Amino acid sequence: MELKDCDESFRTDLGYKLRLKEFAAGDYICKKGDFGHELYILRRGNVQVVSDDGERVLATLAEGSVFGELCVIEKRVEKRTDNIRAIGHTEIFTLHFACLWDALDDFPEAGEIVRSVGLGLREEMPAVDAPEPPAAPSADPPASPPPTAPSEPAPSAPTANGFGLPQQAASAATRFGLLTKLLRRKNQVHSEDSQLAQNEFMQKFMSNGNSNSAQRVVGAPTTAPPAAGTVSTAAAEAPANCLVRLKKYVANYTQDPSTDNFYYWTCVVTFAYIYNLLFVIARQVFNDLIGPSSQSLCRFYNQTQNSTTQMECSYEMLTNMREMPTYATYPDLGWTRFWHFRLLWILFDFLMDCVYFIDTFLNYRMGYMDQGLVVRDAEKVTEAYWKSKQYRVDGLSLVPLDYLFGWPIPMVGWRGLPILRLNRLTRYKRVRDCLERTETRSSMPNAFRVVVVVWYIVIIIHWNACLYFWISEWIGLGTDTWVYGHLNKQSLPDDITDTLLRRYVYSFYWSTLILTTIGEVPSPVRNVEYVFVTLDLMCGVLIFATIVGNVGSMISNMSAARTEFQNKMDGIKQYMELRKVSKQLEIRVIKWFDYLWTNKQSLSDQQVLRVLPDKLQAEIAMQVHFETLRKVRIFQDCEAGLLAELVLKLQLQVFSPGDFICKKGDIGREMYIVKRGRLQVVDDDGKKVFVTLQEGSVFGELSILNIAGSKNGNRRTANVRSVGYTDLFVLSKTDLWNALREYPDARKLLLAKGREILKKDNLLDENAPEEQKTVEEIADHLNNAVKVLQTRMARLIVEHASTEGKLMKRIEMLEQHLSRYKAMARRQKSMHGASIDGGDISSDGFEERSRPPRLRQARTIDLSGIENESLLK
Repeated sequence: MELKDCDESFRTDLGYKLRLKEFAAGDYICKKGDFGHELYILRRGNVQVVSDDGERVLATLAEGSVFGELCVIEKRVEKRTDNIRAIGHTEIFTLHFACLWDALDDFPEAGEIVRSVGLGLREEMPAVDAPEPPAAPSADPPASPPPTAPSEPAPSAPTANGFGLPQQAASAATRFGLLTKLLRRKNQVHSEDSQLAQNEFMQKFMSNGNSNSAQRVVGAPTTAPPAAGTVSTAAAEAPANCLVRLKKYVANYTQDPSTDNFYYWTCVVTFAYIYNLLFVIARQVFNDLIGPSSQSLCRFYNQTQNSTTQMECSYEMLTNMREMPTYATYPDLGWTRFWHFRLLWILFDFLMDCVYFIDTFLNYRMGYMDQGLVVRDAEKVTEAYWKSKQYRVDGLSLVPLDYLFGWPIPMVGWRGLPILRLNRLTRYKRVRDCLERTETRSSMPNAFRVVVVVWYIVIIIHWNACLYFWISEWIGLGTDTWVYGHLNKQSLPDDITDTLLRRYVYSFYWSTLILTTIGEVPSPVRNVEYVFVTLDLMCGVLIFATIVGNVGSMISNMSAARTEFQNKMDGIKQYMELRKVSKQLEIRVIKWFDYLWTNKQSLSDQQVLRVLPDKLQAEIAMQVHFETLRKVRIFQDCEAGLLAELVLKLQLQVFSPGDFICKKGDIGREMYIVKRGRLQVVDDDGKKVFVTLQEGSVFGELSILNIAGSKNGNRRTANVRSVGYTDLFVLSKTDLWNALREYPDARKLLLAKGREILKKDNLLDENAPEEQKTVEEIADHLNNAVKVLQTRMARLIVEHASTEGKLMKRIEMLEQHLSRYKAMARRQKSMHGASIDGGDISSDGFEERSRPPRLRQARTIDLSGIENESLLK
């Protein structure tokens, strides 16, 4: 029987009940001894069945495998018999047994199919767990096993259960096969042949990335120590061996993109990218950065000769300029005077290009995620790199056009184009990865986002400033009032020297005014200037509207928690004002809100941790609350599985000064653990203090156990009042008993401990039964009984409808035959006439008394091809 035999509506309903869970590498999906109430279907990734110590791998399950189905199908909670651990990032569909049986209540026929498969599995398990039959004798002598180290366990021979390990794993193999029968999907567990494939898989995909490492560990022959006479030879071959090892290391090297070292490397690549981003355009526009290839000449008036001559500009000549200098090209294009500047820039360019080359190699050997694991096999990684588009980007960013044509070449009179390094800016993906990872790792992500946005603004203004000066130089410096020069008094007023710093500062200032749409700059004169200013204004409006919107959004996100908290407080204030709450109580409420915000308790743990997978939530809760829960007397000897369930159910509550946590005689529905603050146990009038409870104290634990025979029942026996602001962890009775349903042994232990504590205090009636059912348990029992009756009634209704339909068809068939023979009798009567002596007439017209005995016995009803048995069914 398979699920394909079930109703399609049932399968659709079951599909809606599947829940997707994610597990990180190393997470345990389930552990041996845990109570299982879920079925698991592996969607993506690989998991391992491991031993109790986690060192031996009993089986590896791949995508499509199913486990944990027995407890779901048999409608009872059973203990897990194996440890299942995720190898890498794993996605698993889960189906809770309550969800399955809720669906089966509406589909009784599907329930029969599922039960039959469960019974079939249960019948198969003893045969699988039986010992293996002895192997048939072989004519060949057995091969001696390879020598193993004393500390290593001897490898087990493959068994009949499909695992290459001891027989204990057989039960796991059987249970893993149940939903395989339902879904017709074969579990990928190790057989003798697949063990080799798994070993190869682990060698290729685990962190070492070296397929030869496992071979060196298992069965690799050890090298004998060198003889005394070969020391000099070994010393001579040492450099060669180092080169061989280095070559082999480089050939097998792969990079895991999730490591910290790779993140630091992305920061280095980002620095190289920023270097190119700033200076590619700046060195093209401001030639003085790399040493000009032309000499600047200023006009000099000689009063003695009453003539004007040109000479190289001095610092004094560049002040109070009335006209811009002219330029005369150096014979060697400036190499003699500025060679040290240019060699320094070449050195910087070469260093940044080396960073790009190394980054290209890392991209070439970059691991990638597959089935939740980082693939680190060199061949697979290389093949994936060539199939991607990244190699094109890497190749384009390394084209060395700037080394060929970026610098002045005196022989041919080429002045150089530093802008040819523009192809280095195509490697933006690595910068984006660096920014995203830094934002993820930063403890102040909102502040980092603001810094990034400001940096984008600076880069845009820088490029626009360089373009402004480039256009001014192309039009001619000082030729009109818009371009940079002595006619533009905003750029070069009196008593200001025309230097490289002045040119860049004014260009940056002009670009800032234009892009921020302030526009207090000289008006353009030429058509080219109008076009450039218009495009700048349009881009400024679009760019800065986007930037301002992002900044506003980030600021809103930074204050989102405060805004939400303030809205809640405002709502409470409006309610208290509407309901005419006293001023004293209103002040207490406001102070309570202030305490929450001051101590960063505005968000509950459940809201913060909701985005995490269940396993990570459980681990965080275990680290935060486990020791606190261990302090409770009744939980000290409980199993870890129950405590793991309970830590997720602890709720934090804050009480104001003077609040009563509980009063004498109240019904106990929660137990309390003091996290912070102090509590007092007081008398009825609240004046006398019996005891003071401090951090770590626990009270109210016995009232939630429903212990039969307790003289106090479930009522509180003391008044507990908060001294100041107190933080308490609260565990409700409902949450505790919901967890205890799946841990019956722990339930008995807790009740026994509770009875022992009450017996010591003489608060227990020993004649009472040891355990009584709670109202919830009675209601659940009645609810289950009603469901069983509903299922039976639905089945009976279906059977009744089916039987009724069959009977109606048979009655119709008999009526048809009856009418046919009546018609035949009438025809015979009309043909032969009535009997003269008044004898009975049979259906065929003969007198019954005159019919021969043999004829009467042989005459039967003709059913026209329909068998008598089908008529009688």
